[in-house]
Amino acid sequence: MALADEMAVTAQRRFGYGPVPEGWRKLGTDARETVVSQLDGAKYSDTSGLPASSDIIRDLRERQRQVRDARAAMASPAAPATNVAGAAASATPAATKGPDAAAAAAITADNKEIFKQKNEFVRTQFENEAAYRQQMAVTSERPLIERLADFWAGHFCISCSKGEEVRVLAGAYEREAIRPFVTGRFRDMLGAVMHHPAMLAYLDNHVSFGPNSKAGLKQKKGLNENLGRELLELHTVGVKAGYNQADVTNAARVITGWGIAGDKDPQPGMFKFEPNRHEPGAFTVMNTPFADGGEAQGEALLDMLAEHPATAQHVADKLVRHFVGDKASPALVQTVARRFQDTHGDLRETMMALVKAPEAWNAAPAKVIPPYDMAICCERVLALNTDPKKVVNFARVLGQPLWTPRSPNGFPDNDMAWAAPNALVKRFDYALQLSGQPKNPPEPMELAAALFGPALKPDMQTAIKRAASRREALATIVMSPEIQVR
Repeated sequence: MALADEMAVTAQRRFGYGPVPEGWRKLGTDARETVVSQLDGAKYSDTSGLPASSDIIRDLRERQRQVRDARAAMASPAAPATNVAGAAASATPAATKGPDAAAAAAITADNKEIFKQKNEFVRTQFENEAAYRQQMAVTSERPLIERLADFWAGHFCISCSKGEEVRVLAGAYEREAIRPFVTGRFRDMLGAVMHHPAMLAYLDNHVSFGPNSKAGLKQKKGLNENLGRELLELHTVGVKAGYNQADVTNAARVITGWGIAGDKDPQPGMFKFEPNRHEPGAFTVMNTPFADGGEAQGEALLDMLAEHPATAQHVADKLVRHFVGDKASPALVQTVARRFQDTHGDLRETMMALVKAPEAWNAAPAKVIPPYDMAICCERVLALNTDPKKVVNFARVLGQPLWTPRSPNGFPDNDMAWAAPNALVKRFDYALQLSGQPKNPPEPMELAAALFGPALKPDMQTAIKRAASRREALATIVMSPEIQVR
């Protein structure tokens, strides 16, 4: 088996969603350069046809208002019936059971319909976004770009568990604040994330008040440190950077006033800086002073953090762990960190440094792929078009509910995070289920040869031959280490 054949398989496993039929052949004799070429000219164009965040929020808020009005009407006592002269009628118990009871029942039915329509809107918005995400991952000719979108959405994660406002925005957040920047500059993505209503709502910055601001003093409300803390700990410099609690508090103070526009603003639901909530004064974060300057003070903080050497180190460490694994060469991390810093956070150049490094290809496969990635891999291997709800449900059952990590840390990304024995059994059951879906299922040995070419190993051929049925043989291919481990 030639080295080029092995690298072609590695390219698909490590930098994509796994092998696809004839994928090794399309990569040619230089798999590394073919993967690098996916980063060239990769500008995102939103072809989803889905609404922008401002439209989603406007629609949701109107539906929420209708629900509030309906609840208020249900909670209010019924108005007494009146006669023509306006005096209260002395209705008998029998009389009140007639038209009044029918009217009350009609109002209750109307209210239930209002609740139902609001919930249906939230559900449909989420499902449409999930379908678009799945379609992009399954059909893209640049799987590395899709993997990068997934990585950065995890790095700057939000969670639908926060409530329906974040739930309806989760997909739009990825389309608007993540995808356009995966081969751009880190500072631009950081800015887009920090200005997006999904992040502001998820980490409560829209309800953070400078204690000494006009609004804070008037309403007697104070600081919420959630976004300030995660900005340092997760999004930029990382926990090893040596900042302290005072830095967290000051970072939170600097970004007070960064909020979400109200219904009467020109762009409801979008970013709005509110000077009356901004904490006045100069503050120091990680030994860097920031002069009193309103919104510009927060922008200066983002500038500093994006350029900080600890951010380069933190980002590089996460990228290498995500694509190569826990035991990747420390030298590779330093190579990637240095490129990030030298290019001032150019993410295309940073990723090119990772892909071009020999260490990224020499490391043995060790990382069990997450459930969602496995579901996408199945779609690509078996040429399926599974209902997105089933894909989302499969990932949820295995502990990876779409856009819903348990904390701002995101989903676990270490090598064995998804390797629990009971989870592997569920994976096989899912693979077996999907393997029975193709109307004209491929011949297993032919599929294996198409997936791996000259890199097809004797062990897999033996496992395929031993399978009790064609369906089981196809599931065996999907569950092979060559697909389940990258």
